[in-house]
Amino acid sequence: MNHERRNIMKFSLACAALLLCISTSSFGADLNFKERNMQKHVYIVHGYDASPKRHWFAWLKDEIEKSGAKADILTMPTPAHPQFKDWLKTLQESVKFEGEVYLVGHSLGCPTILNFLQDNVANGAVEGIVLVSGLAQPLSDPQFKMLDEFVNKDFDFGRIKVAAKQRAVVSAKDDYIVPFELSRELAGQIGAEFYEMQKGGHFLDRDGFTKFDLVYEILEKMMKLTD
Repeated sequence: MNHERRNIMKFSLACAALLLCISTSSFGADLNFKERNMQKHVYIVHGYDASPKRHWFAWLKDEIEKSGAKADILTMPTPAHPQFKDWLKTLQESVKFEGEVYLVGHSLGCPTILNFLQDNVANGAVEGIVLVSGLAQPLSDPQFKMLDEFVNKDFDFGRIKVAAKQRAVVSAKDDYIVPFELSRELAGQIGAEFYEMQKGGHFLDRDGFTKFDLVYEILEKMMKLTD
């Protein structure tokens, strides 16, 4: 009887030790994963006449930070009257190449990112970019004529592709500001994965976009935010 009890006790202790080992190992893995995420930094660049508090930008920042990664929404100067040199300078002064860098742009923020990559970024320095309602050529609508200086140039798409390792473009077929065809063309020019939505408009808060699950899912995949 005593022999049987000793065997039961040994078995119980062995099980407890095994559970402790698994728990410790799992905790260590989770800790290492969060530590890796802390080395990842997303910079969000809003568009014309917008701000960090508009649309889905603050929501995206919060979602990214829940994973342990860093996120900043850049405040672009005079958004109602954007000046190309000032917007480019904002990226040059704000983006720090420490750890893994990811860039998310919306509308006018997209050609700003393209110019930044082309003229200021070393090969492979950016891990990934997500361009929402992106464009690389002037809009036909005369009310947006003042934005031409952002896109009225010959982009070096080859250099842009080399600067950013992973690339994605998101567009809606019913976009009423940046024609769907321009975003699709941009995706082809930079060799990006193209995400096509049937509806979404220009992905503004007035279009119902105070959050944007697809953009987070793309980033989650690019950044490997979950194990």
